[in-house]
Amino acid sequence: MPANTRESQKKRLHKRLTRPKVVTTGEEDTWRVTDRLTSPVLLLLLHKKNSYGYELLEAMGSLGLSPDASVVYRHLRRLEVEGAVRSEWHTKGPGPARRVYKLTPEGQELLGVWIVTLKKEREVFERLLMVYEERLARHPGCDPCGTVDTCCETPHLTQIEGDDSKGG
Repeated sequence: MPANTRESQKKRLHKRLTRPKVVTTGEEDTWRVTDRLTSPVLLLLLHKKNSYGYELLEAMGSLGLSPDASVVYRHLRRLEVEGAVRSEWHTKGPGPARRVYKLTPEGQELLGVWIVTLKKEREVFERLLMVYEERLARHPGCDPCGTVDTCCETPHLTQIEGDDSKGG
């Protein structure tokens, strides 16, 4: 794959990873997280071994993700169009023919980009959770999943650490 195509893939990935997300609650959040992680998880699983769609779906379930099969196949098709994976039909053996997916060198490179991005995000999440847990420790009677910012008569959950203008 030409270098300029790789660069444009990296730019598209960066744009996709950094664009603002709409925050919601409930089942839709789980779907968004699963959908966002589907591509890097597929790349990681294919880094371990070549595989077919249903086997990848089962492996994702063992990692705690449970995407719909259509989501997995949509991501596999997109990764194939982008040159990150290659597939071929295997007709040997019992049962129906299976489309087996294999990670390409471009896919290995894309996995590396994802890993760097996820590590950076993990650091942000860890800092966010640390700040949240420190605040929660100062207000022990509060519901950790509460949405009310004055659950113990002291505004604190919606404040930014170090912002003294709002009290607390």
